[in-house]
Amino acid sequence: CLSRGRPHPTSGVEAVKMLRSMQERGFTIDVPTWSRVIEAQGASMWKVESLLKEMAESGFRESHPEQWYHICMDVCVKGRKWKRAMELLDEIETPTLKLFHGAIASCHQEHGKAIEVLDKMKAANVEPLIHTYHAVLKSCARTGQQAHAARVLKEMEETDTTASVISYSYALAACENGGHWKPSMAL
Repeated sequence: CLSRGRPHPTSGVEAVKMLRSMQERGFTIDVPTWSRVIEAQGASMWKVESLLKEMAESGFRESHPEQWYHICMDVCVKGRKWKRAMELLDEIETPTLKLFHGAIASCHQEHGKAIEVLDKMKAANVEPLIHTYHAVLKSCARTGQQAHAARVLKEMEETDTTASVISYSYALAACENGGHWKPSMAL
């Protein structure tokens, strides 16, 4: 169904057919199966939403809550559904590092949302890693948020997270894309 990591045009239909066949034969549908069927749908978000609803109705959400949220967050990342990603973070009692990273990734080009996720992460006492900061800085770079990028660099320093060339590159790109070249001189 998947070709070079991307769904084949008919793979979504075929994956659902295989899922139905498994269900008819009484198989218990596990996490990898649900994940693969959803991944095979590609950009067809209405099909993905339908499958997520089916998963919830089958009791999967209650029996596998952590996996449920991870699958939903993956959908948010692929579909750039940052609002739904933020809702998921609010729904779950103890979001994991992976869920926070997914929420940051779903904020792709949403002004100020990645920094908002970082703040939620700290409020939940989940320690950001270097790649967490890089994901936030990348979002700042895409949206030209030089003030947020400077804040992230400062926070990295305060938490003894060593900024790298990548960190500064994203911060400089935030200055450039925001039309603020003077702050870049201070970096």
